[in-house]
Amino acid sequence: MKTRVTGGRAAVPKQVVADMDSDDEIIKEMKGLGYRDEAVRDRLISEGRIRYEAKTISTRYIRIKRVLAAQEERILDEELSDWHDGDVRLTELKCRALSLL
Repeated sequence: MKTRVTGGRAAVPKQVVADMDSDDEIIKEMKGLGYRDEAVRDRLISEGRIRYEAKTISTRYIRIKRVLAAQEERILDEELSDWHDGDVRLTELKCRALSLL
């Protein structure tokens, strides 16, 4: 059931998964670029997407980062034999750039 509210759809509990929907992609992209929660919320609302409260955006972003980090860890564990010298350092640098470490 889709509940209509002014400026978008009402927020309902939604599990964070690695295969993100377009709403979560926008949150990840904008928060990763340093946008404030209010700006992310306003974009979602202006596009008729889920109407999150501003304080919910950061919480959801943290949950998205955790799910993606766990997925990356599973992938690395499964493909451990394909590692080469320097791969660990490169992964650490990527994680720091994404603020995961």
